Amino acid sequence: MVQEYDVIIVGAGPAGLSAGIFAAGDATNIPYKQIISACGDGAAAGLSAFNHVEKLNGNLEFE
Repeated sequence: MVQEYDVIIVGAGPAGLSAGIFAAGDATNIPYKQIISACGDGAAAGLSAFNHVEKLNGNLEFE
Protein backbone atom coordinates (compact mmCIF):
# COMPACT_ATOMS: atom_id res chain seq x y z
CA MET A 1 0.00 0.00 0.00
CA VAL A 2 1.43 3.39 -0.99
CA GLN A 3 0.71 6.36 1.23
CA GLU A 4 0.00 9.95 0.14
CA TYR A 5 3.70 10.90 0.16
CA ASP A 6 4.84 7.97 -2.01
CA VAL A 7 6.14 5.75 0.78
CA ILE A 8 5.38 2.07 1.25
CA ILE A 9 3.54 1.36 4.48
CA VAL A 10 5.27 -1.46 6.36
CA GLY A 11 4.51 -3.30 9.58
CA ALA A 12 7.11 -4.94 11.80
CA GLY A 13 10.06 -5.76 9.53
CA PRO A 14 10.40 -5.03 5.82
CA ALA A 15 7.18 -6.70 4.70
CA GLY A 16 4.59 -4.37 3.24
CA LEU A 17 0.88 -4.66 3.89
CA SER A 18 0.38 -6.35 0.50
CA ALA A 19 1.74 -9.87 -0.11
CA GLY A 20 5.08 -9.89 -1.94
CA ILE A 21 5.83 -6.20 -1.31
CA PHE A 22 8.98 -5.41 0.66
CA ALA A 23 10.57 -2.05 1.38
CA ALA A 24 13.52 -0.52 3.21
CA GLY A 25 14.99 2.87 4.03
CA ASP A 26 13.57 6.02 2.49
CA ALA A 27 10.84 4.08 0.67
CA THR A 28 9.05 3.24 3.93
CA ASN A 29 6.78 5.05 6.35
CA ILE A 30 9.22 4.44 9.23
CA PRO A 31 9.98 7.72 11.05
CA TYR A 32 13.49 9.01 11.69
CA LYS A 33 15.00 7.36 8.59
CA GLN A 34 17.85 9.85 8.32
CA ILE A 35 18.83 9.39 11.97
CA ILE A 36 19.09 5.62 11.52
CA SER A 37 21.16 6.02 8.35
CA ALA A 38 23.46 8.52 10.06
CA CYS A 39 24.03 6.14 12.97
CA GLY A 40 24.98 3.34 10.59
CA ASP A 41 27.33 5.61 8.65
CA GLY A 42 28.88 6.80 11.91
CA ALA A 43 29.51 3.23 13.03
CA ALA A 44 31.13 2.40 9.68
CA ALA A 45 33.34 5.51 9.88
CA GLY A 46 34.41 4.63 13.41
CA LEU A 47 35.35 1.10 12.42
CA SER A 48 37.27 2.39 9.40
CA ALA A 49 39.22 4.81 11.61
CA PHE A 50 40.01 2.00 14.06
CA ASN A 51 41.25 -0.24 11.24
CA HIS A 52 43.39 2.61 9.86
CA VAL A 53 45.06 3.20 13.23
CA GLU A 54 45.67 -0.54 13.67
CA LYS A 55 47.35 -0.69 10.24
CA LEU A 56 49.53 2.32 11.16
CA ASN A 57 50.59 0.43 14.28
CA GLY A 58 51.64 -2.55 12.14
CA ASN A 59 48.71 -4.77 13.04
CA LEU A 60 47.96 -6.35 9.67
CA GLU A 61 45.13 -8.42 11.13
CA PHE A 62 42.74 -5.57 10.33
CA GLU A 63 43.29 -5.32 6.56
